[in-house]
Amino acid sequence: MDLSEVENQILGTYMAKQDLFDGIENLVFKSIFSNGIKRNAYEIIKSNYQNKTATDIVLLRSQLIKAGYDIKQIGLVVSKMTYDANTATNPKPKVQILFDSYVQSVLAPLLHEGAVDFHSGNGNTWDVIERIKNKITDIDAVVNNVNKTTSIGDIFEKSLAKLKDLKEGKVEAGYTIGLKDLMITKGVTVIGAVPGAGKSSLIVSIIKTLAIDRNIPVVFFSIEMSAEQIMTNLWANMFDFNTYALSLGDVDDGQIKTIEASKQKFKNNIIIDDNPNVTWQYVESKFRQIRKTIPINTIIVGFIDYIQIMSASADESKENTETKMSIRCSKLANLSKQYNIGLIELSQLSREVGKRNPPRPMISDLKESGAIEANAQQIWLMYRPDYYDKNAVDEKGESLKGICEINRAKNRYGPTGYTYVRFKAQYSQFLDREETHEF
Repeated sequence: MDLSEVENQILGTYMAKQDLFDGIENLVFKSIFSNGIKRNAYEIIKSNYQNKTATDIVLLRSQLIKAGYDIKQIGLVVSKMTYDANTATNPKPKVQILFDSYVQSVLAPLLHEGAVDFHSGNGNTWDVIERIKNKITDIDAVVNNVNKTTSIGDIFEKSLAKLKDLKEGKVEAGYTIGLKDLMITKGVTVIGAVPGAGKSSLIVSIIKTLAIDRNIPVVFFSIEMSAEQIMTNLWANMFDFNTYALSLGDVDDGQIKTIEASKQKFKNNIIIDDNPNVTWQYVESKFRQIRKTIPINTIIVGFIDYIQIMSASADESKENTETKMSIRCSKLANLSKQYNIGLIELSQLSREVGKRNPPRPMISDLKESGAIEANAQQIWLMYRPDYYDKNAVDEKGESLKGICEINRAKNRYGPTGYTYVRFKAQYSQFLDREETHEF
């Protein structure tokens, strides 16, 4: 079938009866049409519809003239739409034909280019893969985000329904993690600290609380730690086993039996990915797969360790460090929104923090802090007073031995301030300060 004819038929049907496009509206968008006048015609019809104005041939012709198109051009397009405007039928098969053609036209040159690169031996395999993945991601973004304009009335009803669900406990606004004033919410939470502050142990504690104790789905992109190291730390956290001893295999038969008996606690709701070449596209593809099996109203918790050492994607590779980070943070923030993810990003700190006395971190100490702060819902900064001063005390004169300070430096969902927690490094554990566990 002539694709030009298909375009005319779709436009004519869209003009006459837009309700026929319910369920397939995400496959119809501006870029799917082959030339400027048809793309403009689609935009005009859509805009009129959203403004509750019917579009007929006369109105469309006059609006295309205002847009600067030649009257002869307009006549050819509009006249060919006339028939379908009056005899609108099921547009789905025609839309599918046009959408498939669009996808093929976009991907075919990339696939051909990749094949040439492979056969010539001149191309970098990962570069080719990244270019193709980027384009697929772009198409997916268009398909999943077009025609999303919503009236304030619809937003009101949707928001009210969500409020009622929250009130009745049908959905959660976020997840408490067993530590006072700290909650994982949808969106990005950034955790920053110097080496030795206990970031990895905090992550392990959160994973244990959410995934093991509460059966909440968790995904950990561990760029630095291996999956085996994470499992060892989880065992230490769960059973008060010494992390260092476990790593050396210094355990007795009783400890082995305890670990063996815990296998049923480790369900498929924990995914550990220790691929060192993680890009934001890789993260996005993983969450897309996972979301197919988990209801959208369930917040998935994801961890990235560290955001600064993620591999550069194709769209980052030629940029400077600051721009790379801006692209990366923006993309990750968008996918956390799209897939309903509480995304925890571990961040490195600049060396400037070590020049202060005391070296208590600030938001500005985050490497590439501007991009990170702009895209984060929460920022937690960790500081261990006794790491620098064994005799450190708080404002009440109480010892800060074994205490970690977590500064909630940014919080879009609640108050900022300080949370003080106990850190048991040998067990990879974080507990509320009020807990009476002996060290």
